[in-house]
Amino acid sequence: MACFAAAYARCQAATLTRNALGLDTEEADIFVIEPNDKRPGCVVGMSYTFSFVGNNRSGTQEVRCATVTSASGTLTFRGCGSFGAFTVP
Repeated sequence: MACFAAAYARCQAATLTRNALGLDTEEADIFVIEPNDKRPGCVVGMSYTFSFVGNNRSGTQEVRCATVTSASGTLTFRGCGSFGAFTVP
């Protein structure tokens, strides 16, 4: 988490992957930081992939996030399209 927050502060390319498994679900969240060539600052993106085990239903959604903050070992992504805010412990 600290490395990803530091990369955001320096606007350096970085990727963070979070996988979560439920009783009948699988979820993968991929967060990406990329330098922005067209204006100052970074581009922060999130790709959310889910599937329901056993019924062949799955999907992917990609959004951009406005900011990333770090506190107490967690990252909070804000302004992430329909997700709003998203915290990664």
